Amino acid sequence: MIELKEYNNSKYASAKVIYDYLEVKKRFGEWISKSIANANLKEHSDFVTCKLQSTGGRPIMDYLLTKRASIRIVLQSRMAKSIDLETEILDAFEEKQTGILLNADQVSVLTDMVKAMTLVSEQKKAEKGHFEFKNFSKSADWWKYRADLLGYSVASLKEALAKIGKKYNSQKKALMHIDKSEIIRTGVIDLLITLGRNEEYALNVAEFAKVIAEKNGYHLQIWDDTKPNPLGLNQNVVNERKKLI
Repeated sequence: MIELKEYNNSKYASAKVIYDYLEVKKRFGEWISKSIANANLKEHSDFVTCKLQSTGGRPIMDYLLTKRASIRIVLQSRMAKSIDLETEILDAFEEKQTGILLNADQVSVLTDMVKAMTLVSEQKKAEKGHFEFKNFSKSADWWKYRADLLGYSVASLKEALAKIGKKYNSQKKALMHIDKSEIIRTGVIDLLITLGRNEEYALNVAEFAKVIAEKNGYHLQIWDDTKPNPLGLNQNVVNERKKLI
């Protein structure tokens, strides 16, 4: 199986590895520049560049490709090995990038994330980090992106609330009526993307987080720790969970 390369906590396919595998006759620089142009790929969203370790001469620039970008380049190359390489790349991304295969340590860390996301303060911190990470210039673009990513919009929440005779006040309050565990899923998505994970990984892991929340009843323990708590109710639990991430 082709090995993916890690960069900023995400996995990518190396254009140099693809080039070598396909046994392309052109120079690498010429081939990758033409491939990127033909596939209409954009830097940062479809690929990032990095320098390979020098073996004595001039450092070689590699192009780290997302799954979508690498498959487009492989298929448009129309080389004899293209179909075999496409399968290898898909298998590599399914195993490494989607977040479906988690080991015991990763499940433990994810459980801590779930516990932390029972606190409104941590949910807000994660959402703010996600917003700043994406760096949208217009808030309208952010909310459209967020609705597409999460799979529901304010309009769909209002419609769902109307069916149960409730009015919309905020996304969080709406989800408290409709699906409490969705609040935790949303928080985990925000946190993982803030940490540099790609959207596919964040969405898949967050689905797992939702299951953990529901199986253990964490979605029933959501606490707004941003409000005054003069009686100190649940304060020990709140303090412990603030330290988890």
